[in-house]
Amino acid sequence: MQNNFLRAIFMAIMLVLTWSSLHASWIYTETNTVANGVSKGSLTDGVWTFYAYREKGAVTELTVDASKGGVSIDPAAPAKIDFSEIEGGYKVVKFAGWRNSASPLCLYTTEFIAPHCTTLSEQDVFSGNLNLTKVEFCKDEPLSTAGSPDRYFKNCTNLVTFEPRRIKGVLGDMFLNCSGLEGAFEVVDATTIAAFSGCSKLGEITLRKVNTIGQYAFDGCTSLSNIVIGTPITKIGNYAFRNCKNLTTEIVQRLLSKDLTMWGNAVNNRIGCFMNCTGLTGTLVIDLPNLVTNVIPASCFSGCQSLERVEIKSEELVDIGADSFSGIKTGAEVVMPKNVIKGVFGARAVWNKNELYCVPYPKICLKGDVEAWLQKIKVNHYMIEKSGFEDSTWDQAEISG
Repeated sequence: MQNNFLRAIFMAIMLVLTWSSLHASWIYTETNTVANGVSKGSLTDGVWTFYAYREKGAVTELTVDASKGGVSIDPAAPAKIDFSEIEGGYKVVKFAGWRNSASPLCLYTTEFIAPHCTTLSEQDVFSGNLNLTKVEFCKDEPLSTAGSPDRYFKNCTNLVTFEPRRIKGVLGDMFLNCSGLEGAFEVVDATTIAAFSGCSKLGEITLRKVNTIGQYAFDGCTSLSNIVIGTPITKIGNYAFRNCKNLTTEIVQRLLSKDLTMWGNAVNNRIGCFMNCTGLTGTLVIDLPNLVTNVIPASCFSGCQSLERVEIKSEELVDIGADSFSGIKTGAEVVMPKNVIKGVFGARAVWNKNELYCVPYPKICLKGDVEAWLQKIKVNHYMIEKSGFEDSTWDQAEISG
Protein backbone atom coordinates (compact mmCIF):
# COMPACT_ATOMS: atom_id res chain seq x y z
CA MET A 1 0.00 0.00 0.00
CA GLN A 2 2.79 2.35 0.98
CA ASN A 3 4.63 1.55 -2.24
CA ASN A 4 1.52 2.40 -4.28
CA PHE A 5 1.15 5.69 -2.40
CA LEU A 6 4.80 6.60 -3.01
CA ARG A 7 4.46 5.60 -6.65
CA ALA A 8 1.41 7.88 -7.01
CA ILE A 9 3.29 10.80 -5.46
CA PHE A 10 6.24 10.17 -7.75
CA MET A 11 3.97 10.12 -10.81
CA ALA A 12 2.30 13.35 -9.74
CA ILE A 13 5.65 15.06 -9.34
CA MET A 14 6.76 13.83 -12.74
CA LEU A 15 3.57 15.13 -14.34
CA VAL A 16 4.09 18.55 -12.79
CA LEU A 17 7.71 18.62 -13.91
CA THR A 18 6.75 17.52 -17.39
CA TRP A 19 4.02 20.16 -17.62
CA SER A 20 6.45 22.78 -16.32
CA SER A 21 9.15 21.83 -18.81
CA LEU A 22 6.68 21.95 -21.69
CA HIS A 23 5.47 25.39 -20.63
CA ALA A 24 8.71 26.80 -19.25
CA SER A 25 9.77 30.16 -20.55
CA TRP A 26 12.73 32.44 -19.97
CA ILE A 27 11.33 35.95 -19.49
CA TYR A 28 13.40 39.11 -19.75
CA THR A 29 13.29 41.57 -16.86
CA GLU A 30 15.14 44.85 -17.19
CA THR A 31 16.38 46.69 -14.11
CA ASN A 32 17.02 50.37 -13.58
CA THR A 33 20.64 49.64 -12.83
CA VAL A 34 22.73 51.62 -15.29
CA ALA A 35 26.50 51.34 -15.53
CA ASN A 36 28.47 52.96 -18.34
CA GLY A 37 25.25 53.58 -20.26
CA VAL A 38 24.21 49.95 -20.13
CA SER A 39 20.86 48.94 -18.67
CA LYS A 40 21.16 45.49 -17.16
CA GLY A 41 18.48 42.89 -17.04
CA SER A 42 18.03 39.21 -16.49
CA LEU A 43 16.54 36.32 -18.36
CA THR A 44 15.07 33.68 -16.12
CA ASP A 45 12.78 30.68 -16.19
CA GLY A 46 12.31 30.90 -12.45
CA VAL A 47 15.16 28.53 -11.74
CA TRP A 48 18.11 29.48 -13.88
CA THR A 49 19.02 33.09 -14.55
CA PHE A 50 21.53 34.81 -16.82
CA TYR A 51 22.19 38.34 -17.96
CA ALA A 52 20.67 40.24 -20.83
CA TYR A 53 21.50 43.89 -21.32
CA ARG A 54 21.30 46.81 -23.74
CA GLU A 55 22.32 50.46 -23.91
CA LYS A 56 19.77 52.53 -22.05
CA GLY A 57 17.19 54.17 -24.32
CA ALA A 58 19.09 53.51 -27.55
CA VAL A 59 17.94 51.61 -30.60
CA THR A 60 20.91 49.32 -30.55
CA GLU A 61 22.03 45.88 -29.44
CA LEU A 62 20.41 43.53 -26.97
CA THR A 63 23.02 41.10 -25.71
CA VAL A 64 22.05 37.76 -24.24
CA ASP A 65 24.98 36.61 -22.13
CA ALA A 66 24.88 33.02 -20.93
CA SER A 67 28.36 33.28 -19.46
CA LYS A 68 27.17 35.57 -16.63
CA GLY A 69 24.38 35.56 -14.14
CA GLY A 70 25.83 34.49 -10.84
CA VAL A 71 24.73 30.90 -11.19
CA SER A 72 25.88 27.91 -13.13
CA ILE A 73 23.66 27.83 -16.22
CA ASP A 74 22.25 24.35 -16.60
CA PRO A 75 18.65 24.49 -17.84
CA ALA A 76 16.38 21.91 -16.31
CA ALA A 77 14.41 21.56 -19.54
CA PRO A 78 14.05 23.12 -22.99
CA ALA A 79 12.20 26.44 -22.78
CA LYS A 80 11.03 29.46 -24.74
CA ILE A 81 12.90 32.78 -24.83
CA ASP A 82 10.49 35.66 -25.30
CA PHE A 83 11.45 39.34 -25.64
CA SER A 84 7.92 40.47 -26.48
CA GLU A 85 7.63 42.58 -23.33
CA ILE A 86 10.58 44.80 -24.15
CA GLU A 87 9.36 48.14 -25.43
CA GLY A 88 11.62 48.48 -28.45
CA GLY A 89 15.09 49.80 -27.75
CA TYR A 90 16.97 47.21 -29.74
CA LYS A 91 17.38 46.12 -33.35
CA VAL A 92 20.21 43.61 -33.05
CA VAL A 93 20.30 40.52 -30.85
CA LYS A 94 23.79 39.35 -29.94
CA PHE A 95 24.76 36.21 -28.07
CA ALA A 96 27.61 35.50 -25.67
CA GLY A 97 28.49 32.13 -24.17
CA TRP A 98 25.52 30.70 -26.04
CA ARG A 99 27.32 27.54 -27.14
CA ASN A 100 29.09 26.94 -23.83
CA SER A 101 30.14 23.30 -23.97
CA ALA A 102 29.01 22.64 -20.40
CA SER A 103 25.54 24.13 -20.88
CA PRO A 104 24.77 24.95 -24.51
CA LEU A 105 21.66 27.11 -24.22
CA CYS A 106 21.43 27.14 -28.00
CA LEU A 107 20.25 23.53 -27.73
CA TYR A 108 17.69 24.16 -24.95
CA THR A 109 15.59 26.82 -26.66
CA THR A 110 12.19 25.73 -27.99
CA GLU A 111 11.06 29.15 -29.26
CA PHE A 112 12.91 32.40 -29.77
CA ILE A 113 10.71 35.48 -30.05
CA ALA A 114 12.24 38.93 -30.51
CA PRO A 115 9.64 41.08 -32.31
CA HIS A 116 11.84 44.22 -32.53
CA CYS A 117 14.92 42.42 -33.87
CA THR A 118 15.83 43.16 -37.48
CA THR A 119 19.43 41.86 -37.37
CA LEU A 120 20.72 38.56 -36.05
CA SER A 121 24.38 38.44 -35.08
CA GLU A 122 26.84 35.59 -34.50
CA GLN A 123 27.05 32.32 -36.39
CA ASP A 124 26.09 28.91 -35.01
CA VAL A 125 23.47 30.52 -32.76
CA PHE A 126 20.97 27.65 -32.80
CA SER A 127 22.87 25.14 -34.93
CA GLY A 128 21.90 21.57 -34.12
CA ASN A 129 18.95 22.48 -31.88
CA LEU A 130 16.38 19.70 -32.26
CA ASN A 131 14.05 21.37 -29.73
CA LEU A 132 13.62 24.59 -31.71
CA THR A 133 10.20 24.82 -33.38
CA LYS A 134 9.53 28.55 -33.69
CA VAL A 135 11.54 31.71 -34.42
CA GLU A 136 10.01 35.16 -34.77
CA PHE A 137 11.80 38.42 -35.47
CA CYS A 138 10.42 41.75 -36.69
CA LYS A 139 7.76 40.90 -39.26
CA ASP A 140 7.71 44.36 -40.87
CA GLU A 141 11.29 44.32 -42.19
CA PRO A 142 13.58 41.76 -43.83
CA LEU A 143 15.83 39.95 -41.37
CA SER A 144 19.42 41.10 -41.86
CA THR A 145 22.38 38.83 -41.23
CA ALA A 146 25.44 40.41 -39.64
CA GLY A 147 28.90 39.07 -40.33
CA SER A 148 29.03 35.41 -41.32
CA PRO A 149 25.60 33.76 -41.00
CA ASP A 150 26.93 30.27 -41.62
CA ARG A 151 24.98 27.62 -39.79
CA TYR A 152 22.59 29.92 -37.88
CA PHE A 153 19.86 27.27 -37.93
CA LYS A 154 21.76 24.34 -39.41
CA ASN A 155 20.16 20.96 -38.64
CA CYS A 156 17.19 22.49 -36.79
CA THR A 157 15.03 19.78 -38.26
CA ASN A 158 11.95 20.60 -36.18
CA LEU A 159 11.91 24.32 -36.97
CA VAL A 160 8.53 24.96 -38.61
CA THR A 161 7.56 28.57 -37.87
CA PHE A 162 9.97 31.26 -39.02
CA GLU A 163 9.27 34.99 -39.45
CA PRO A 164 9.99 37.02 -41.45
CA ARG A 165 10.37 35.00 -44.64
CA ARG A 166 12.38 37.82 -46.25
CA ILE A 167 16.14 37.57 -45.68
CA LYS A 168 18.68 40.33 -46.29
CA GLY A 169 22.43 39.84 -46.48
CA VAL A 170 24.67 36.81 -46.91
CA LEU A 171 22.95 33.52 -46.12
CA GLY A 172 25.74 30.94 -46.14
CA ASP A 173 24.35 27.64 -44.83
CA MET A 174 21.77 29.44 -42.72
CA PHE A 175 18.96 26.89 -43.15
CA LEU A 176 20.94 23.75 -44.00
CA ASN A 177 18.79 20.64 -43.34
CA CYS A 178 15.85 22.57 -41.89
CA SER A 179 13.51 19.89 -43.15
CA GLY A 180 10.47 21.26 -41.31
CA LEU A 181 10.36 24.65 -43.03
CA GLU A 182 7.41 24.89 -45.39
CA GLY A 183 6.17 27.53 -47.81
CA ALA A 184 8.11 30.36 -49.44
CA PHE A 185 11.20 32.48 -48.77
CA GLU A 186 12.50 35.63 -50.42
CA VAL A 187 16.19 36.53 -50.70
CA VAL A 188 16.25 40.32 -50.93
CA ASP A 189 19.73 41.50 -51.85
CA ALA A 190 22.26 38.65 -51.76
CA THR A 191 23.95 37.84 -55.07
CA THR A 192 25.04 34.33 -54.03
CA ILE A 193 22.97 31.66 -52.33
CA ALA A 194 23.76 28.26 -50.81
CA ALA A 195 21.40 28.08 -47.85
CA PHE A 196 18.53 25.63 -48.30
CA SER A 197 20.06 22.20 -48.89
CA GLY A 198 17.90 19.55 -47.23
CA CYS A 199 14.86 21.82 -46.83
CA SER A 200 12.56 19.14 -48.17
CA LYS A 201 9.34 21.12 -47.54
CA LEU A 202 10.44 24.42 -49.06
CA GLY A 203 7.90 25.18 -51.80
CA GLU A 204 8.99 28.47 -53.39
CA ILE A 205 12.01 30.77 -53.43
CA THR A 206 12.25 34.32 -54.77
CA LEU A 207 15.76 35.46 -55.72
CA ARG A 208 15.73 39.21 -56.28
CA LYS A 209 19.41 39.80 -57.06
CA VAL A 210 20.99 36.35 -56.93
CA ASN A 211 23.15 35.56 -59.95
CA THR A 212 25.17 32.70 -58.43
CA ILE A 213 23.52 29.56 -57.09
CA GLY A 214 26.16 27.74 -55.07
CA GLN A 215 26.82 24.04 -54.77
CA TYR A 216 24.14 22.04 -52.96
CA ALA A 217 22.05 25.25 -52.63
CA PHE A 218 18.73 23.44 -53.09
CA ASP A 219 19.92 19.84 -53.00
CA GLY A 220 17.14 17.69 -51.59
CA CYS A 221 14.46 20.39 -51.80
CA THR A 222 11.97 17.82 -53.01
CA SER A 223 8.94 20.13 -52.64
CA LEU A 224 10.47 23.11 -54.44
CA SER A 225 8.10 23.86 -57.31
CA ASN A 226 8.67 27.52 -58.10
CA ILE A 227 11.74 29.75 -58.44
CA VAL A 228 11.26 33.46 -59.11
CA ILE A 229 14.39 35.20 -60.36
CA GLY A 230 14.89 38.93 -60.67
CA THR A 231 18.19 38.85 -62.53
CA PRO A 232 19.75 36.31 -64.93
CA ILE A 233 21.64 33.42 -63.33
CA THR A 234 25.29 33.33 -64.38
CA LYS A 235 26.57 30.39 -62.32
CA ILE A 236 25.03 27.15 -61.03
CA GLY A 237 27.18 25.03 -58.71
CA ASN A 238 27.57 21.27 -58.39
CA TYR A 239 24.43 19.42 -57.28
CA ALA A 240 22.65 22.78 -56.89
CA PHE A 241 19.23 21.29 -57.70
CA ARG A 242 19.83 17.59 -57.18
CA ASN A 243 16.67 15.70 -56.17
CA CYS A 244 14.41 18.73 -56.76
CA LYS A 245 11.64 16.44 -57.94
CA ASN A 246 9.01 19.12 -58.38
CA LEU A 247 10.97 21.49 -60.63
CA THR A 248 9.43 21.79 -64.09
CA THR A 249 11.16 22.07 -67.43
CA GLU A 250 9.90 25.64 -67.70
CA ILE A 251 11.69 26.69 -64.52
CA VAL A 252 14.93 24.92 -65.43
CA GLN A 253 14.81 26.48 -68.89
CA ARG A 254 14.55 29.89 -67.20
CA LEU A 255 17.65 29.12 -65.13
CA LEU A 256 19.57 27.99 -68.21
CA SER A 257 19.45 31.34 -69.99
CA LYS A 258 22.07 32.56 -72.43
CA ASP A 259 23.61 34.59 -69.58
CA LEU A 260 24.92 31.44 -67.90
CA THR A 261 28.72 31.42 -67.88
CA MET A 262 29.43 28.41 -65.64
CA TRP A 263 27.59 25.33 -64.46
CA GLY A 264 29.60 23.35 -61.97
CA ASN A 265 32.07 24.63 -59.40
CA ALA A 266 35.02 25.25 -61.68
CA VAL A 267 36.39 24.51 -65.13
CA ASN A 268 37.64 21.10 -63.99
CA ASN A 269 34.98 20.40 -61.38
CA ARG A 270 31.49 20.10 -62.83
CA ILE A 271 28.87 17.53 -61.86
CA GLY A 272 25.22 16.80 -61.09
CA CYS A 273 23.53 20.22 -61.33
CA PHE A 274 20.01 18.89 -62.06
CA MET A 275 20.52 15.26 -61.14
CA ASN A 276 17.32 13.31 -60.35
CA CYS A 277 14.98 16.17 -61.24
CA THR A 278 12.24 13.73 -62.09
CA GLY A 279 9.67 16.48 -62.72
CA LEU A 280 11.36 17.54 -65.97
CA THR A 281 9.17 16.54 -68.91
CA GLY A 282 8.84 17.34 -72.60
CA THR A 283 11.71 19.12 -74.37
CA LEU A 284 14.69 20.87 -72.81
CA VAL A 285 16.78 23.18 -75.01
CA ILE A 286 20.45 23.74 -74.17
CA ASP A 287 21.74 26.87 -75.89
CA LEU A 288 24.48 28.42 -73.75
CA PRO A 289 26.83 30.47 -75.93
CA ASN A 290 28.56 32.31 -73.05
CA LEU A 291 29.89 29.40 -71.02
CA VAL A 292 33.52 29.87 -69.98
CA THR A 293 34.10 26.26 -70.97
CA ASN A 294 31.37 24.92 -73.20
CA VAL A 295 30.80 21.61 -71.43
CA ILE A 296 27.74 19.71 -70.26
CA PRO A 297 28.66 18.56 -66.73
CA ALA A 298 28.89 14.90 -65.78
CA SER A 299 25.60 13.49 -64.44
CA CYS A 300 23.99 16.86 -65.07
CA PHE A 301 20.57 15.42 -65.96
CA SER A 302 21.17 11.89 -64.76
CA GLY A 303 18.03 10.32 -63.37
CA CYS A 304 15.64 12.80 -65.02
CA GLN A 305 13.46 9.85 -65.88
CA SER A 306 10.54 11.82 -67.38
CA LEU A 307 12.60 14.00 -69.73
CA GLU A 308 11.54 13.10 -73.28
CA ARG A 309 13.76 15.21 -75.50
CA VAL A 310 16.93 17.31 -75.27
CA GLU A 311 18.01 19.67 -78.02
CA ILE A 312 21.61 20.79 -77.75
CA LYS A 313 22.14 23.96 -79.77
CA SER A 314 25.51 25.01 -78.35
CA GLU A 315 27.61 24.68 -81.50
CA GLU A 316 30.98 25.19 -79.78
CA LEU A 317 30.46 22.31 -77.38
CA VAL A 318 33.72 20.83 -76.10
CA ASP A 319 32.73 17.89 -73.87
CA ILE A 320 29.60 15.98 -72.93
CA GLY A 321 30.30 14.57 -69.48
CA ALA A 322 29.89 10.99 -68.36
CA ASP A 323 26.28 10.11 -67.47
CA SER A 324 25.08 13.58 -68.55
CA PHE A 325 21.74 12.20 -69.74
CA SER A 326 21.79 8.73 -68.23
CA GLY A 327 18.46 7.48 -67.03
CA ILE A 328 16.29 9.92 -68.94
CA LYS A 329 12.95 8.63 -70.21
CA THR A 330 12.98 5.33 -72.04
CA GLY A 331 12.98 6.04 -75.77
CA ALA A 332 13.89 9.71 -75.27
CA GLU A 333 15.78 11.69 -77.93
CA VAL A 334 18.94 13.72 -77.52
CA VAL A 335 19.61 15.96 -80.54
CA MET A 336 23.29 16.83 -80.96
CA PRO A 337 24.48 20.11 -82.48
CA LYS A 338 25.68 20.24 -86.07
CA ASN A 339 29.30 20.75 -85.11
CA VAL A 340 31.04 17.66 -83.75
CA ILE A 341 32.23 18.17 -80.16
CA LYS A 342 35.93 18.91 -79.88
CA GLY A 343 36.63 16.88 -76.79
CA VAL A 344 35.12 13.85 -75.07
CA PHE A 345 31.75 12.17 -75.45
CA GLY A 346 31.64 10.71 -71.94
CA ALA A 347 30.90 7.15 -70.93
CA ARG A 348 27.15 6.49 -70.68
CA ALA A 349 26.45 10.10 -71.71
CA VAL A 350 23.12 8.93 -73.17
CA TRP A 351 21.84 5.61 -71.89
CA ASN A 352 19.47 3.80 -69.58
CA LYS A 353 20.59 1.95 -66.51
CA ASN A 354 20.25 -1.75 -67.25
CA GLU A 355 19.88 -0.68 -70.86
CA LEU A 356 19.36 -4.19 -72.18
CA TYR A 357 15.97 -4.22 -70.47
CA CYS A 358 14.95 -0.58 -71.05
CA VAL A 359 13.51 -0.51 -74.56
CA PRO A 360 13.15 1.41 -76.68
CA TYR A 361 16.62 2.76 -76.03
CA PRO A 362 17.34 6.51 -75.99
CA LYS A 363 17.96 7.92 -79.45
CA ILE A 364 20.93 10.07 -80.35
CA CYS A 365 20.01 12.29 -83.28
CA LEU A 366 22.99 13.39 -85.39
CA LYS A 367 23.37 15.99 -88.11
CA GLY A 368 26.26 17.56 -89.96
CA ASP A 369 29.24 15.22 -90.34
CA VAL A 370 27.54 12.06 -89.11
CA GLU A 371 30.58 9.84 -89.70
CA ALA A 372 32.73 12.11 -87.54
CA TRP A 373 30.04 12.07 -84.87
CA LEU A 374 29.94 8.28 -84.91
CA GLN A 375 33.70 8.11 -84.49
CA LYS A 376 33.42 10.42 -81.50
CA ILE A 377 30.58 8.50 -79.88
CA LYS A 378 31.79 4.96 -80.36
CA VAL A 379 34.78 5.42 -78.03
CA ASN A 380 32.49 5.17 -75.03
CA HIS A 381 29.36 3.58 -76.49
CA TYR A 382 28.65 0.17 -77.98
CA MET A 383 27.74 0.43 -81.65
CA ILE A 384 26.86 -2.17 -84.25
CA GLU A 385 27.36 -1.30 -87.89
CA LYS A 386 24.33 -1.80 -90.09
CA SER A 387 26.04 -4.61 -91.98
CA GLY A 388 26.40 -6.62 -88.79
CA PHE A 389 23.08 -5.78 -87.20
CA GLU A 390 21.50 -9.11 -88.19
CA ASP A 391 24.56 -11.10 -87.18
CA SER A 392 23.19 -13.92 -85.05
CA THR A 393 26.63 -14.70 -83.61
CA TRP A 394 26.38 -11.71 -81.22
CA ASP A 395 25.35 -12.77 -77.77
CA GLN A 396 24.14 -10.85 -74.72
CA ALA A 397 27.46 -11.11 -72.90
CA GLU A 398 29.30 -9.42 -75.76
CA ILE A 399 26.72 -6.67 -76.12
CA SER A 400 26.67 -5.88 -72.37
CA GLY A 401 30.40 -5.89 -72.53
